[in-house]
Amino acid sequence: MNINSIQASQSSSLAAYGRAGRPQGPPRPPPPQGSQSDSVEISSDAISQYLSQVSDSVKAATSDLQGSKTNLMQDLRTIGDYFRDNGGRQALDAYMQSNFSQSDLASFMNAVGNGSGGQSQVSDSVKAATNDLQGSKTNLMQDLRTIGDYFRDNGGRQALDAYMQSNFIQTDLASFLEAAGQGPGAGGSGPPK
Repeated sequence: MNINSIQASQSSSLAAYGRAGRPQGPPRPPPPQGSQSDSVEISSDAISQYLSQVSDSVKAATSDLQGSKTNLMQDLRTIGDYFRDNGGRQALDAYMQSNFSQSDLASFMNAVGNGSGGQSQVSDSVKAATNDLQGSKTNLMQDLRTIGDYFRDNGGRQALDAYMQSNFIQTDLASFLEAAGQGPGAGGSGPPK
């Protein structure tokens, strides 16, 4: 018995089946190339499935925050660190909104110093910059850069906005934007980098 002829026969049958199973007609055109402004919408089922796959430490932190809140800051840090490495800010926001009420979320913001009353948990350099901006403003651009850099790495734009609004009046905020090149009459092209 010749095994090689059986193998050759089987492989030619598979190849013929593969050709017969393909749709006839011209090949489909490639999908259009999108611009950088294209966005992808993910179904709520996919988001729910993704968010249900969090680590055990995140599940434990979430349970504690939904209950006794015995380790509030540690729990918030555990959840934040997980999403920093797994999905980013949008995934974190979706997770928090799906597990906590708006009043809970507001209380968490206050606890970490990003809501009203705001300096409790920020770095000493941010506290010093904030104090200078509330007083003499001797290092205006450096102080704004210090605060901006801190929140770029710790909470993002929403946390920065909440912090600034809790520590400064609207006229101060407008003058900071103008100084940074974003306000009316400003000659610059953007915030300091």
